[in-house]
Amino acid sequence: MGPLYVGIDVGTSNIKICVFNCKREIVSYGSRDTVVLSPKEGYMEIDLKDVLSKVVELLRIVVEGYEQDVVSIGFSVTSPTIVLLDKSLKPLRPGILYLDNRSSLEVHQYAEKLGGEKKYFSRVGNKPSPSTCSVGILNWLKKNEAEIWAKVYKVGYLNTFLAGQFTGNLAVDPTTASYSGLMAVGNPDKWDEELIDLSGINSDLLPNIRPSFYKIGTLRSEIAQETGLRQEVSVAIGSADTAASSFALGLKRHGDVFESIGTSEVITFCLDKPLFDVAFMNRSHVIPGYWLAHGAISTSGAAINWLMNNVFVELDNTESVEREALRSTAGANGVIFLPYLSGERSPIFDPNTFGVFFGLTLNTNRSSIIRAVYEGTGYAMKQLYLIAQKKWNVKPKFIRCVGGAASSKLVLQMRADILNVPYKSMEAGNIAAYGAAMLGAIAAKHYSIDNTPFINKSLMTINPNVENTKIYDKLYKIYESLYPNLKEAMHEMKRFQAIIKN
Repeated sequence: MGPLYVGIDVGTSNIKICVFNCKREIVSYGSRDTVVLSPKEGYMEIDLKDVLSKVVELLRIVVEGYEQDVVSIGFSVTSPTIVLLDKSLKPLRPGILYLDNRSSLEVHQYAEKLGGEKKYFSRVGNKPSPSTCSVGILNWLKKNEAEIWAKVYKVGYLNTFLAGQFTGNLAVDPTTASYSGLMAVGNPDKWDEELIDLSGINSDLLPNIRPSFYKIGTLRSEIAQETGLRQEVSVAIGSADTAASSFALGLKRHGDVFESIGTSEVITFCLDKPLFDVAFMNRSHVIPGYWLAHGAISTSGAAINWLMNNVFVELDNTESVEREALRSTAGANGVIFLPYLSGERSPIFDPNTFGVFFGLTLNTNRSSIIRAVYEGTGYAMKQLYLIAQKKWNVKPKFIRCVGGAASSKLVLQMRADILNVPYKSMEAGNIAAYGAAMLGAIAAKHYSIDNTPFINKSLMTINPNVENTKIYDKLYKIYESLYPNLKEAMHEMKRFQAIIKN
């Protein structure tokens, strides 16, 4: 059989465990759903004991028959997820997900200590927000859960917790620590003492920062017995899921790009210098000396689901929606859609925005409205792409694409036409798990960070249609002007809706 490498990918909606061989083939696979807890509005948590139980049970199942061939394990985790551990490395409370918004005030107060949002960004490398500044939630916990906080031995993240349970040793990797607010992302190998002093967090509570491919240890006897694996199996600390995906796809040169299109959509650029832009969420790469800039829009696939569930309910599947969109032409007969159905992240980071159809007339039909929604998310990606081109001089030969919509010729053709760059749909159904598995393989010294086999097989390549690109370039200028001109009205509407709701 040869050596086998296990990737454990723990996300907000499910746990995936894949066993890979040295040919990048999946030998065994399994998944389990995770449960997101929301005890109050704005609170988003995950039951860590439930996660661990499911991970161990699923691992035992997927390695059955291959126990003697598995040499390593690596983790890919939804990030950041804050974890509080006691001296026995058990969780003191549920983990707090990056989706949690309870610490907005604490984040703002911390940013003010650094001189405000702009100075915070220049010092840390990210905008201050609950999803990119763990300091906020830690200070919230200190203030609101003092009895639990008094028992804290170590503060960590989801891969810290899993590594501790699997090996008895603790660490955090730079890709996850990048969203802590306790390190300068441009210097990701260590905690920043000045930031720690300002944060009010005791440095003794923080685990050491180690490379994502660092061998945190081998399996504890209890885990080995429960799974049937050998105790000698090497365990890597692993990384954040998008960083693991970037590694799996071979983003290792400045300007390499990949896009993930699902319910939301993220475009990721590889950088060779920590020169960051406020339109992006920035972190260290798993490859030392490189960084990742993520541009995320919130409701890409969600906008299509909204059309099916609330507007054109007679279209009950994606295929029928796409067929209808194809009945219109490039430019949707002059209809433009702002895809801000749940506020927006990149590049405006404004929770008080709304979706907008612009250009409706008595002649506007169903197909043009649907096509406008597809094109609107494409314009949102173009906006991020142009910022990246100007900031980092990126000129990729193509953009790698993964996710649910990566199999859609309609979506990829629109993206290629709007951005004027070829798109490659990658064969990467379990991409983050593969990245995690390769981090484990490096920890086991079966590969090095420089010679890891990447996923490079594409399912299809879509080239831009020049005539469509000309149309989209003209309409994009209108799209780009809409939000600045509507921002004040959107915020006023948000205030009005709040009054009605209350």
